[in-house]
Amino acid sequence: MKIAQLKSLFVLLSIASLMMACGKKSDDGASVNGRNTRVMQPGPSNLPTGQGSSAGQMGAYINASSPAQMDEAVKILASATLDPNSIGAVRSVEIRGQVGIDPRTGAVVGSNSRLWLSIQDSNVGTLVDGQEILPINIDIGGATGSAVNYTANLTFRDNYGTITITGTYNNQTFNGTVSFVNTAGNGFNGKKSGTLGQFSMATCSFFVCQ
Repeated sequence: MKIAQLKSLFVLLSIASLMMACGKKSDDGASVNGRNTRVMQPGPSNLPTGQGSSAGQMGAYINASSPAQMDEAVKILASATLDPNSIGAVRSVEIRGQVGIDPRTGAVVGSNSRLWLSIQDSNVGTLVDGQEILPINIDIGGATGSAVNYTANLTFRDNYGTITITGTYNNQTFNGTVSFVNTAGNGFNGKKSGTLGQFSMATCSFFVCQ
């Protein structure tokens, strides 16, 4: 029994050393590691990956209470850098995470943490001035918070605001809720904060385990 408990703790809280790409620029001069790109944004090549871990390699789709709620939440979130009225009907929002946890304290290891969101709307695949519209990608490195006693509270912060993930986990599944507060842009419908929805994924697909 003691061995099983130690194994469970090790799986949930172990830390993998990571090498992250930060602050790179694409050929058109737009930041790759940030929210301010819509066109010419690399997709899968910019996904987080964990060394010796499956963290960041598999994602999950965020579910909202209704399509209308998801459409509004996405437009509010994206209004930090985009004109929200340029966003079409939301088809999907995928989340991937790579979060390192200090096994002694349960505190997030910010340098080993990263959040990635990919938003697909009805405009993806269309051409504007000869350029294909790609998904809206949000890529934030670093985090604060903790994962203690099977409860997680994580905050990712950049120059445009914060994205917070709260939820519960065990040695198999992490169930979370994604909310946000913008500190840039003009918002949408008079709002600069909201909740994207809920997701469920394998614990070690989000937290860095070995």
